[in-house]
Amino acid sequence: MTTSAANRFGTCTTDADCGNTAGGCLQLPWVTADGQVMPFPTGVQTNFTVTPGTFPTCEHSACVPCGNPHASCAGVPGCEVAGNPNGCVPRGTQGCCDQPGFIVPTFFVNILGGLCSRVDQIDCGVGVVNTSNPQTGDNDVFKMADTSDPGPDCIYGTADDPAHKACTATGEGNDLNGKIVRTLGNNSPDANGIQFRLNTPELSTTWTDGQSPPGTCANGSTYDDGELLVSQLVLKAEPTSAGASGAFVDMNGDGCRRAGSGFIAPTNPDTDGPITVPGAPAGPLRPQSYDGTVGAVTGAVSEVFSGPNSPIRDIGFVAITPNMPAVVVPAVACTCTPVAGCPE
Repeated sequence: MTTSAANRFGTCTTDADCGNTAGGCLQLPWVTADGQVMPFPTGVQTNFTVTPGTFPTCEHSACVPCGNPHASCAGVPGCEVAGNPNGCVPRGTQGCCDQPGFIVPTFFVNILGGLCSRVDQIDCGVGVVNTSNPQTGDNDVFKMADTSDPGPDCIYGTADDPAHKACTATGEGNDLNGKIVRTLGNNSPDANGIQFRLNTPELSTTWTDGQSPPGTCANGSTYDDGELLVSQLVLKAEPTSAGASGAFVDMNGDGCRRAGSGFIAPTNPDTDGPITVPGAPAGPLRPQSYDGTVGAVTGAVSEVFSGPNSPIRDIGFVAITPNMPAVVVPAVACTCTPVAGCPE
Protein backbone atom coordinates (compact mmCIF):
# COMPACT_ATOMS: atom_id res chain seq x y z
CA MET A 1 0.00 0.00 0.00
CA THR A 2 1.01 3.70 -0.08
CA THR A 3 2.88 3.70 3.25
CA SER A 4 4.82 0.47 2.74
CA ALA A 5 8.56 0.67 3.33
CA ALA A 6 9.16 -1.70 0.42
CA ASN A 7 7.27 -3.26 -2.49
CA ARG A 8 4.77 -0.39 -2.65
CA PHE A 9 1.65 -1.50 -4.58
CA GLY A 10 3.23 -4.90 -5.23
CA THR A 11 1.66 -8.27 -4.55
CA CYS A 12 2.11 -9.62 -1.03
CA THR A 13 1.04 -12.34 1.37
CA THR A 14 2.35 -10.90 4.66
CA ASP A 15 3.64 -7.58 5.99
CA ALA A 16 7.16 -8.96 5.56
CA ASP A 17 6.67 -8.54 1.81
CA CYS A 18 6.10 -4.81 2.42
CA GLY A 19 9.26 -4.05 4.38
CA ASN A 20 7.60 -5.19 7.63
CA THR A 21 5.32 -2.15 7.61
CA ALA A 22 2.51 -2.96 10.04
CA GLY A 23 -0.67 -3.49 8.04
CA GLY A 24 1.24 -2.94 4.81
CA CYS A 25 -0.18 -6.05 3.17
CA LEU A 26 -3.89 -5.44 2.73
CA GLN A 27 -6.45 -7.18 0.57
CA LEU A 28 -8.03 -5.11 -2.21
CA PRO A 29 -10.05 -2.94 -2.53
CA TRP A 30 -8.70 -0.11 -0.40
CA VAL A 31 -8.09 3.63 -0.40
CA THR A 32 -5.43 5.64 1.42
CA ALA A 33 -5.60 9.34 2.24
CA ASP A 34 -2.66 11.05 3.97
CA GLY A 35 -1.40 7.52 4.65
CA GLN A 36 -4.52 6.43 6.53
CA VAL A 37 -5.73 3.12 5.15
CA MET A 38 -9.43 2.53 4.63
CA PRO A 39 -10.67 -0.80 3.29
CA PHE A 40 -13.08 0.17 0.53
CA PRO A 41 -16.45 -1.57 0.36
CA THR A 42 -17.28 -4.28 -2.12
CA GLY A 43 -20.41 -3.80 -4.18
CA VAL A 44 -19.35 -0.52 -5.81
CA GLN A 45 -21.16 -0.06 -9.13
CA THR A 46 -20.37 2.13 -12.12
CA ASN A 47 -23.03 2.17 -14.82
CA PHE A 48 -22.07 3.96 -18.02
CA THR A 49 -23.02 4.17 -21.68
CA VAL A 50 -20.54 3.85 -24.53
CA THR A 51 -20.58 5.06 -28.12
CA PRO A 52 -19.43 3.02 -31.12
CA GLY A 53 -15.71 3.20 -31.79
CA THR A 54 -13.88 3.25 -35.12
CA PHE A 55 -11.20 0.83 -36.30
CA PRO A 56 -8.28 0.64 -35.61
CA THR A 57 -8.31 2.89 -32.53
CA CYS A 58 -11.52 1.33 -31.16
CA GLU A 59 -11.79 4.03 -28.50
CA HIS A 60 -15.36 4.38 -27.24
CA SER A 61 -16.53 7.51 -25.41
CA ALA A 62 -18.15 6.70 -22.07
CA CYS A 63 -20.76 8.65 -20.12
CA VAL A 64 -21.71 8.14 -16.44
CA PRO A 65 -25.29 9.37 -15.86
CA CYS A 66 -26.31 11.62 -13.00
CA GLY A 67 -29.84 12.91 -13.49
CA ASN A 68 -30.25 16.14 -11.54
CA PRO A 69 -26.90 17.03 -9.89
CA HIS A 70 -28.61 19.36 -7.42
CA ALA A 71 -31.37 17.09 -6.19
CA SER A 72 -31.87 16.70 -2.46
CA CYS A 73 -29.04 14.46 -1.27
CA ALA A 74 -30.53 11.66 0.80
CA GLY A 75 -27.13 10.55 2.08
CA VAL A 76 -26.16 13.86 3.72
CA PRO A 77 -29.32 15.53 5.11
CA GLY A 78 -27.11 17.25 7.68
CA CYS A 79 -25.79 19.42 4.85
CA GLU A 80 -29.26 20.68 3.90
CA VAL A 81 -30.00 22.47 7.17
CA ALA A 82 -30.64 26.20 6.76
CA GLY A 83 -27.57 28.27 7.54
CA ASN A 84 -25.24 25.25 7.25
CA PRO A 85 -24.59 24.99 11.02
CA ASN A 86 -22.77 21.67 10.56
CA GLY A 87 -20.01 23.21 8.45
CA CYS A 88 -20.40 21.29 5.20
CA VAL A 89 -18.28 22.40 2.24
CA PRO A 90 -20.17 24.70 -0.18
CA ARG A 91 -20.72 21.95 -2.77
CA GLY A 92 -22.02 19.66 -0.05
CA THR A 93 -24.96 22.01 0.53
CA GLN A 94 -26.02 21.97 -3.13
CA GLY A 95 -27.38 18.43 -3.47
CA CYS A 96 -26.22 15.41 -5.43
CA CYS A 97 -27.28 13.22 -8.36
CA ASP A 98 -30.74 11.67 -8.10
CA GLN A 99 -29.95 9.05 -10.78
CA PRO A 100 -26.26 8.30 -10.18
CA GLY A 101 -24.36 5.86 -12.31
CA PHE A 102 -21.63 5.60 -9.66
CA ILE A 103 -22.85 3.98 -6.44
CA VAL A 104 -20.73 3.29 -3.34
CA PRO A 105 -22.09 1.53 -0.23
CA THR A 106 -21.51 3.32 3.07
CA PHE A 107 -18.33 2.01 4.72
CA PHE A 108 -16.53 1.96 8.08
CA VAL A 109 -13.33 3.94 8.76
CA ASN A 110 -11.32 2.59 11.68
CA ILE A 111 -9.87 5.84 13.06
CA LEU A 112 -10.91 8.15 15.90
CA GLY A 113 -12.89 5.37 17.52
CA GLY A 114 -14.70 4.44 14.32
CA LEU A 115 -16.33 6.62 11.68
CA CYS A 116 -18.81 6.30 8.83
CA SER A 117 -17.91 7.38 5.33
CA ARG A 118 -19.89 7.63 2.11
CA VAL A 119 -19.34 8.82 -1.44
CA ASP A 120 -22.11 10.54 -3.43
CA GLN A 121 -21.94 11.41 -7.12
CA ILE A 122 -22.42 15.14 -7.73
CA ASP A 123 -22.29 15.45 -11.52
CA CYS A 124 -22.17 13.38 -14.69
CA GLY A 125 -18.93 11.69 -15.64
CA VAL A 126 -17.01 10.99 -18.83
CA GLY A 127 -14.27 8.67 -19.95
CA VAL A 128 -13.26 6.07 -22.49
CA VAL A 129 -13.28 2.34 -23.05
CA ASN A 130 -10.62 1.13 -25.47
CA THR A 131 -11.12 -2.31 -27.06
CA SER A 132 -8.32 -2.18 -29.67
CA ASN A 133 -6.32 -5.37 -30.26
CA PRO A 134 -3.40 -4.90 -30.19
CA GLN A 135 -4.01 -2.08 -27.74
CA THR A 136 -3.34 1.42 -29.16
CA GLY A 137 -4.79 3.55 -26.34
CA ASP A 138 -2.76 5.54 -23.83
CA ASN A 139 -4.89 6.04 -20.74
CA ASP A 140 -2.38 6.63 -17.95
CA VAL A 141 -3.56 9.52 -15.73
CA PHE A 142 -1.16 12.03 -14.14
CA LYS A 143 -2.37 14.64 -11.63
CA MET A 144 -0.02 17.34 -10.29
CA ALA A 145 -1.14 19.80 -7.59
CA ASP A 146 -0.03 23.11 -6.07
CA THR A 147 -1.75 24.48 -2.96
CA SER A 148 -1.11 28.14 -3.85
CA ASP A 149 -4.27 30.01 -4.88
CA PRO A 150 -4.17 30.91 -8.62
CA GLY A 151 -7.17 33.23 -8.38
CA PRO A 152 -10.53 32.97 -10.17
CA ASP A 153 -8.97 32.39 -13.60
CA CYS A 154 -7.03 29.36 -12.26
CA ILE A 155 -3.86 30.65 -13.95
CA TYR A 156 -0.70 31.58 -12.05
CA GLY A 157 1.00 34.88 -12.78
CA THR A 158 -2.07 36.92 -13.72
CA ALA A 159 -3.56 40.02 -12.14
CA ASP A 160 -6.16 38.17 -10.08
CA ASP A 161 -3.62 36.09 -8.13
CA PRO A 162 -4.13 36.78 -4.40
CA ALA A 163 -1.25 37.65 -2.09
CA HIS A 164 0.83 34.67 -1.03
CA LYS A 165 0.12 33.21 2.38
CA ALA A 166 2.38 31.26 4.67
CA CYS A 167 2.97 27.68 3.56
CA THR A 168 1.28 26.29 6.67
CA ALA A 169 -1.95 24.60 7.69
CA THR A 170 -3.32 27.99 8.77
CA GLY A 171 -2.03 29.73 5.63
CA GLU A 172 -2.19 28.18 2.17
CA GLY A 173 -3.62 25.01 3.68
CA ASN A 174 -6.59 26.75 5.28
CA ASP A 175 -8.73 27.10 2.15
CA LEU A 176 -10.14 25.01 -0.68
CA ASN A 177 -8.08 26.78 -3.34
CA GLY A 178 -5.15 25.56 -5.39
CA LYS A 179 -4.53 24.10 -8.82
CA ILE A 180 -4.48 20.54 -10.17
CA VAL A 181 -3.14 19.85 -13.65
CA ARG A 182 -4.23 16.60 -15.30
CA THR A 183 -2.43 15.01 -18.22
CA LEU A 184 -3.15 11.79 -20.06
CA GLY A 185 -0.81 9.19 -21.47
CA ASN A 186 2.86 8.27 -21.14
CA ASN A 187 3.63 8.02 -24.89
CA SER A 188 3.42 4.24 -24.76
CA PRO A 189 0.45 2.04 -25.73
CA ASP A 190 -1.35 0.45 -22.83
CA ALA A 191 -1.17 -3.28 -22.16
CA ASN A 192 -3.34 -5.53 -24.30
CA GLY A 193 -6.88 -5.97 -23.06
CA ILE A 194 -9.95 -3.77 -22.67
CA GLN A 195 -8.83 -0.55 -20.97
CA PHE A 196 -11.13 1.67 -18.91
CA ARG A 197 -10.80 5.30 -17.74
CA LEU A 198 -13.74 7.09 -16.08
CA ASN A 199 -13.82 10.54 -14.46
CA THR A 200 -16.71 11.03 -12.01
CA PRO A 201 -17.18 14.06 -9.67
CA GLU A 202 -17.88 12.90 -6.12
CA LEU A 203 -18.57 14.20 -2.62
CA SER A 204 -16.82 12.21 0.12
CA THR A 205 -18.30 12.66 3.62
CA THR A 206 -16.86 11.17 6.83
CA TRP A 207 -18.58 11.58 10.18
CA THR A 208 -19.33 10.13 13.61
CA ASP A 209 -22.63 8.30 13.19
CA GLY A 210 -25.11 8.49 16.04
CA GLN A 211 -27.21 5.51 14.97
CA SER A 212 -24.51 2.89 14.32
CA PRO A 213 -23.34 0.66 17.19
CA PRO A 214 -19.83 1.60 18.45
CA GLY A 215 -17.07 0.35 16.18
CA THR A 216 -19.38 -0.09 13.20
CA CYS A 217 -21.03 1.81 10.37
CA ALA A 218 -24.47 0.43 9.64
CA ASN A 219 -25.27 -0.17 5.98
CA GLY A 220 -27.06 2.82 4.49
CA SER A 221 -26.02 5.25 7.26
CA THR A 222 -26.55 8.93 6.51
CA TYR A 223 -24.89 12.08 7.79
CA ASP A 224 -27.61 13.73 9.89
CA ASP A 225 -28.06 17.13 11.49
CA GLY A 226 -26.08 17.40 14.72
CA GLU A 227 -23.64 14.56 14.01
CA LEU A 228 -19.92 15.39 14.05
CA LEU A 229 -18.59 16.05 10.55
CA VAL A 230 -14.95 14.93 10.46
CA SER A 231 -14.16 15.73 6.82
CA GLN A 232 -15.89 16.47 3.56
CA LEU A 233 -14.02 16.43 0.27
CA VAL A 234 -14.94 17.19 -3.33
CA LEU A 235 -13.17 14.63 -5.52
CA LYS A 236 -12.63 14.23 -9.24
CA ALA A 237 -11.43 10.67 -9.04
CA GLU A 238 -10.44 9.19 -12.38
CA PRO A 239 -9.96 5.43 -12.02
CA THR A 240 -8.01 3.93 -14.87
CA SER A 241 -6.84 0.43 -15.66
CA ALA A 242 -3.69 1.69 -17.42
CA GLY A 243 -1.67 3.44 -14.69
CA ALA A 244 -2.07 6.40 -12.32
CA SER A 245 0.35 8.93 -10.80
CA GLY A 246 0.17 12.07 -8.69
CA ALA A 247 2.41 14.59 -6.94
CA PHE A 248 2.48 17.95 -5.20
CA VAL A 249 4.69 20.35 -7.19
CA ASP A 250 5.52 24.07 -7.07
CA MET A 251 3.94 25.47 -10.23
CA ASN A 252 4.33 29.20 -9.56
CA GLY A 253 7.78 29.37 -8.00
CA ASP A 254 6.69 30.62 -4.57
CA GLY A 255 8.33 27.69 -2.78
CA CYS A 256 5.03 26.25 -1.56
CA ARG A 257 3.54 23.11 -3.04
CA ARG A 258 1.66 21.54 -0.11
CA ALA A 259 0.41 22.62 3.32
CA GLY A 260 -0.86 19.45 4.94
CA SER A 261 -0.28 15.74 5.19
CA GLY A 262 0.23 14.91 1.52
CA PHE A 263 0.11 11.29 0.39
CA ILE A 264 1.70 9.74 3.50
CA ALA A 265 2.47 12.07 6.44
CA PRO A 266 3.89 15.60 6.82
CA THR A 267 7.26 14.33 8.07
CA ASN A 268 7.69 11.62 5.43
CA PRO A 269 10.15 12.63 2.68
CA ASP A 270 8.02 10.87 0.05
CA THR A 271 4.74 12.52 0.99
CA ASP A 272 4.81 14.95 -1.98
CA GLY A 273 5.22 12.08 -4.42
CA PRO A 274 5.33 11.29 -7.18
CA ILE A 275 3.19 8.34 -6.20
CA THR A 276 2.74 5.90 -9.08
CA VAL A 277 0.44 2.90 -9.32
CA PRO A 278 1.63 1.06 -12.43
CA GLY A 279 -0.44 -0.79 -14.96
CA ALA A 280 0.26 -4.20 -16.49
CA PRO A 281 2.61 -5.97 -16.71
CA ALA A 282 4.18 -4.43 -13.59
CA GLY A 283 0.73 -4.14 -11.98
CA PRO A 284 -1.32 -4.02 -9.85
CA LEU A 285 -3.61 -2.27 -12.37
CA ARG A 286 -4.67 -4.31 -15.36
CA PRO A 287 -7.20 -4.24 -18.24
CA GLN A 288 -10.14 -6.58 -18.62
CA SER A 289 -9.34 -9.60 -20.76
CA TYR A 290 -10.62 -9.46 -24.33
CA ASP A 291 -12.76 -12.55 -23.78
CA GLY A 292 -14.45 -11.01 -20.73
CA THR A 293 -13.41 -13.73 -18.28
CA VAL A 294 -11.05 -11.58 -16.16
CA GLY A 295 -12.10 -8.19 -14.81
CA ALA A 296 -9.98 -5.05 -14.74
CA VAL A 297 -8.20 -3.64 -11.71
CA THR A 298 -8.46 0.16 -11.70
CA GLY A 299 -6.65 2.79 -9.69
CA ALA A 300 -6.92 6.50 -8.99
CA VAL A 301 -4.26 8.87 -7.65
CA SER A 302 -5.05 12.52 -6.98
CA GLU A 303 -4.81 15.42 -4.57
CA VAL A 304 -7.39 17.32 -2.50
CA PHE A 305 -7.30 20.76 -0.89
CA SER A 306 -9.57 20.01 2.05
CA GLY A 307 -8.99 23.31 3.88
CA PRO A 308 -10.59 23.97 7.26
CA ASN A 309 -13.06 21.11 6.74
CA SER A 310 -10.35 18.56 7.53
CA PRO A 311 -7.51 18.56 10.09
CA ILE A 312 -5.10 17.16 7.51
CA ARG A 313 -5.50 20.00 4.96
CA ASP A 314 -3.77 19.21 1.64
CA ILE A 315 -3.81 15.47 1.07
CA GLY A 316 -3.14 12.90 -1.60
CA PHE A 317 -5.27 9.82 -2.03
CA VAL A 318 -4.78 6.48 -3.72
CA ALA A 319 -7.55 3.98 -4.48
CA ILE A 320 -7.13 0.53 -6.01
CA THR A 321 -10.21 -1.48 -6.91
CA PRO A 322 -10.63 -4.89 -8.55
CA ASN A 323 -13.63 -5.09 -10.86
CA MET A 324 -15.89 -7.84 -12.08
CA PRO A 325 -15.95 -8.14 -15.90
CA ALA A 326 -18.18 -5.49 -17.44
CA VAL A 327 -21.63 -6.67 -18.47
CA VAL A 328 -24.12 -5.24 -20.95
CA VAL A 329 -27.33 -3.90 -19.39
CA PRO A 330 -30.34 -2.07 -20.89
CA ALA A 331 -29.28 1.23 -22.42
CA VAL A 332 -29.73 4.47 -20.46
CA ALA A 333 -29.65 7.87 -22.15
CA CYS A 334 -26.61 9.86 -21.08
CA THR A 335 -25.03 13.11 -22.24
CA CYS A 336 -22.34 14.97 -20.38
CA THR A 337 -20.35 18.11 -21.07
CA PRO A 338 -17.75 18.65 -18.34
CA VAL A 339 -17.53 22.20 -17.04
CA ALA A 340 -14.06 23.61 -16.48
CA GLY A 341 -13.42 24.67 -12.93
CA CYS A 342 -10.75 25.24 -10.34
CA PRO A 343 -8.73 23.69 -8.78
CA GLU A 344 -9.16 21.11 -11.55
